Amino acid sequence: MRLWLAFFLLPLPALAETTPQDVLTARYRAQTDACTQSAERPSRIEPCYDLLTAACMAGEADGQTTQGMALCIQAEHRYWDEALNREYQAARAELARSDAADRPEYAHRADNLRDAQRAWIAFRDAQCALDYSLPGGGSMRLLNGASCQARRTFDRLRDLIALRDR
Repeated sequence: MRLWLAFFLLPLPALAETTPQDVLTARYRAQTDACTQSAERPSRIEPCYDLLTAACMAGEADGQTTQGMALCIQAEHRYWDEALNREYQAARAELARSDAADRPEYAHRADNLRDAQRAWIAFRDAQCALDYSLPGGGSMRLLNGASCQARRTFDRLRDLIALRDR
């Protein structure tokens, strides 16, 4: 009975599920963090792409297996997805402020960004489903699908950064 009660007394973060991608992202993010922070301008982060994947593939014992490569690419996707979500929130807030200050009856920039982001998510998912299916039944599907998710997310992040760089 005490063990059952102790379970409910655990702090909530202990109940959160940590995925292998979360672990790999945390383990190999330092080089990508340094690269993005040293970029001359936020929109010039292209050299930062794939650093996490390369470090992960080199550093993990199974990093050169198909499954290991896929996990490393998924960790890279996780990194850029987190950055994309932060940038989207910042861009949307900035556009909402602009909408409020600039003839709000005509300004719909924040809503248009939301709609564009939703459409982009649908496009990304459909495109990556296609990329995943192209090799047929082979294990390359894992790499194609993961690579598509990571690259499309990175490219969308750059689009959002460029939007705020105007």
